[in-house]
Amino acid sequence: ARRFPRAALAALAAALAVPGASRAAEGVIYSGSAYVEYWGIPDREVAARSPQAVAPATSIRIGLDINDDLAFTAKACISCHGIDVEHVALDYQPKSWFNVQFGRIAVPFGEFSNRVDPGSYKTASPPLVYDMGRMAFGSRSAMNLGVLPLPYVDTGALVYGVRWLGERIQVWYGVYGVAGLRGSNDLDWMAMRSIPYNDNNRVPAGGARLALAYSSNPGAFFGDANLGASYTGGRYDRDATREYHAWAVDATLRLGKLLLRGEYAARRTDLDPAATGYPYALVDPFVQKE
Repeated sequence: ARRFPRAALAALAAALAVPGASRAAEGVIYSGSAYVEYWGIPDREVAARSPQAVAPATSIRIGLDINDDLAFTAKACISCHGIDVEHVALDYQPKSWFNVQFGRIAVPFGEFSNRVDPGSYKTASPPLVYDMGRMAFGSRSAMNLGVLPLPYVDTGALVYGVRWLGERIQVWYGVYGVAGLRGSNDLDWMAMRSIPYNDNNRVPAGGARLALAYSSNPGAFFGDANLGASYTGGRYDRDATREYHAWAVDATLRLGKLLLRGEYAARRTDLDPAATGYPYALVDPFVQKE
C-alpha cells in the first residue's frame, strides 16, 4: 500500500472542520485529520481478487467539558465505509483511579487501539491482525479477515483508571460491558458499522485490558516500556448460541530513537457444523485465527 503526503490535506480538513475555532466557546475542542492512499497489488493474479482503490478518509472529533468531572466526546469518520460514528460518549472522571465512560465507545483491545486514528500512525494500513477488508486474499471470504478489525466501536460502558506503583511504574486497567460483535455463522464486520447500533441477541459481551508502563529518565538509551494484555468475548448470533473469544498481548520498548512494537492476537469463533457452503472441510465446530 502507498500513502500519499497528507500534510496539506490535514491542514485543509482542519480549516473546514474548524471554521470558527478562534471563536469557539471555552471547554469545546475541535480536532481532525485527513489522508488519501492508494491500495493496490502489482501481481495481476492476486490483484484480480483483491481490493484496489484510492481511499480518502477524514476524521473529525468534537469534545465538550461539561464540568470538571464530566465531558462529552463525539467522533465521526468518513472513509470507504461511508460516514461512520466512531465515538459518541460521556466520560465521568471523578478520580484518576476510577472513571466511567458510556455510550458509543472505542473498546480498548490491544495496544494499537490507542493510536488507531490514521493521523497518529505512519504505516499505510493497520497491522494485519487488526486490518479489515484489504487483505490480499480477504475479499472473497470474511473468514480470512483480521482477528479483530480496529477501531472496534461498540455500545456499552467502560470503567477504567490509572494507578502509580512507585515513581516509574504506571498501571492502566479497564473493564467493560458492550453489545458485542454480530453475525450469523462467523462474525460480520459490516454489521458492526450498521445502524441501529444495538445488540442483536440481548446477551451482553464483555472484556478487559491491563497495561503496565515504565517511565525512564529523559534521554536514557533504554527508554519507556509498555506491556499489555487484552480480552473480549460474548455471543454473536441472533439466537445467542455461538460464542467468540479474542485475546491479545503487546509490548513496546524504546531504544534511543528506535521504537519497537510487538503484538499478538488470536480469536476463536464458534461455527455451525450443520451449515453448508464452507470453502473447506469443517473438522472442528469453530475457527481460530492468530
